[in-house]
Amino acid sequence: AQTTPTDYDADDDRLIEIRNLAQLNAIRHDLNGNGDATHADYIAAFPNRDTNAQTLMGCPSGRACNGYELMANLNFDSDGDDDVDANDHNGVYWNSGSGWAPLGNSANPFTATFHGNGHTIANLFISRAAVNRVGLFGQVSGGAVQDVGLSRVDITGQESVGALSGHTTNSASIADSYAAGQVSGSSDVGGLIGLLNGTITASYAAVQVAGSSANAGGLVGRLWSGAINAGYATGAVSGGTNAGGLAGSITSSAAVTASYAAGAVTGSGSNVGGLVGQNAGTGTVTTSYYDRQRSGRNDDAGKGEPKTTSQLQILTGYTGIYLRWNLDVDNDKVPDYLWNFGSSSAYPTLNTPAQRAALVPAAMDYDADDDGLIEISTAAQLNAVRWDLDGDGDPDAADALLYSMAFGGRTHTADAMTGLMGCPAADGCAGYELAASLNLAADYPAWTPLGSDANVYDTVFDGNGYAISGLTVDAAVAGLFARLGGSSVLRNLGIVSPAVRVSGSYGGGLAGRTDAGSAIDASYVSGGAITVAGGTMRVGGLVGYHSGVIRASYATAALNKADPCAACNSIRVGGLAGQIDGGTVIASYAAGANRATGLNSFIGGFVGQSSGATITDSYCNSSVAVAASCSGDATVVAGYTTRQLKRPTGYEGIYRDWNIDLSDPADGMGDDPWDFGTERHYPLLKIDRDGDGRATCREFRGQPCYRAPTPPPYNPAHDHPE
Repeated sequence: AQTTPTDYDADDDRLIEIRNLAQLNAIRHDLNGNGDATHADYIAAFPNRDTNAQTLMGCPSGRACNGYELMANLNFDSDGDDDVDANDHNGVYWNSGSGWAPLGNSANPFTATFHGNGHTIANLFISRAAVNRVGLFGQVSGGAVQDVGLSRVDITGQESVGALSGHTTNSASIADSYAAGQVSGSSDVGGLIGLLNGTITASYAAVQVAGSSANAGGLVGRLWSGAINAGYATGAVSGGTNAGGLAGSITSSAAVTASYAAGAVTGSGSNVGGLVGQNAGTGTVTTSYYDRQRSGRNDDAGKGEPKTTSQLQILTGYTGIYLRWNLDVDNDKVPDYLWNFGSSSAYPTLNTPAQRAALVPAAMDYDADDDGLIEISTAAQLNAVRWDLDGDGDPDAADALLYSMAFGGRTHTADAMTGLMGCPAADGCAGYELAASLNLAADYPAWTPLGSDANVYDTVFDGNGYAISGLTVDAAVAGLFARLGGSSVLRNLGIVSPAVRVSGSYGGGLAGRTDAGSAIDASYVSGGAITVAGGTMRVGGLVGYHSGVIRASYATAALNKADPCAACNSIRVGGLAGQIDGGTVIASYAAGANRATGLNSFIGGFVGQSSGATITDSYCNSSVAVAASCSGDATVVAGYTTRQLKRPTGYEGIYRDWNIDLSDPADGMGDDPWDFGTERHYPLLKIDRDGDGRATCREFRGQPCYRAPTPPPYNPAHDHPE
């Protein structure tokens, strides 16, 4: 009877399954991982294998095998006496005391995939002091070794010695792997890899490393080219020249990112470092640290940052020195949650792939209403706008991690149904909108304005009638935004009681500066103070320097001057805008006290100075303490008393032309943006956020909206006397 061949790729992932040491050993006869080997040891290790060319080893029909995977833990100490010798496995891997023969060499390297599936190989013993390229693998070239652990290793070689691989070339990839035990050799000796020309990701070594000559490192002996991303080493390192807690030497084409070392480091020669022994050129070491107490080192710049044990252990999340450690190693623009910070008395460790998968949030739709605006519900998400100033939801690679941490689980690839961040795939994202009122005080007590004078916010920002409170800024270009570009539209936003201190060029509650073409509609800054602190500045309650369009907006913030402020001369300070240069203001007012003073300055209740400006149906409060008038120069802006500004209770008198069209100016239809309340209130903004067809002041948050008095209880005797 015909026997059905054994399927050595039962899960059809094109990786041949290894369940014993004989099969692990057989890899040396098939270093390209396709299963097409005829050596007797290979045939014996995989009995009754499928030899059909189309389904070789049981890999999917027409798709050749391309590597191996562990299906069980393996142990070289078969008799359990904690000593690998000739009695283990009948001496098959003892080799007269030389121990395991590494898989692959310089002439015939391993070039396929080896996946450990989280399994371990215990008690790997190698004693080959005169041999180069020594480890479980002698040399890996262009292949990938991942998710495997080596425990209780005892390895000796000459050059290029490491527990997992002695030598890796041709951009080989090592990931999610570790080693523990001891490794020794002459040069290029590492706890996990001897010489690396490739990448190590999310891997570590707790290995005692001894290198008698050059390039000894806790994780890698010599990083020739490539990168270490999220790696660490805790074993002691002793060497000659170029000895480091993580890497003995790195070259100019190498990088170390989000990694640390916490073992003692000694060397008999030059270039001994807590993290990196020698940075031979311009290799980059980014947000990577070493324990200066345990290493006994305090090194030069470019070789890692020294930290105390407490500094490395006290943080329990992606914050402080670990803020940028949530790497995106698979380049899908979502953080991979590689690290586990444990308790405040332990070093960070690495999550397993399964743990990481559980931590990565499920994809979320941040444009639930499909209007192309990304929805902001937290202060962290508002802060993240600084990394996506064009509002398309696709930050630069350098900032994608921090952006993704704010928008956990964000959608990141466009398909037929869902676009980036959940925006419609055809239209894409075109800005941001608030989905809740925010208080910045707790998380951002010292706010950094969004963007800068050179890097502008240049798209839509819709407040949806929500308010931002707790805004405290001290900057040269100050405001919630630094500068609004010529394509920006800011609308329906309130800023409540800000504390803005302008120390340089421009400042206001909403923005330091606006460019020609920008628009601010139906927005306000209520209460608080904008303070002139120095320099030749343009400072306003709403905007410092304005060249765009402002419509149906107001500011009641006070304008103050810091004391002392010796340089506060030649300043332009206004209740709404410090300087209007070619800009337009329609149906808006300023009612904050302007207490700023300065020689050769222009200070007004509405605007400090203007040139080429168009100011229509806009006013200032002439009753509050302002300098001279509503404008600091010859610009005509009408001033009215508090009572005159509050008296009209509809679109009448000074407000007869305030029912302006914000949504479509071409159709000539007013949008009724104002709520006039009673004669006790300035005009306030209103919005229909609940969609019931009736706009109200209360739906536009953060304002002191008019509340109708509660009628007295019904009294029959009084209300209906006989």
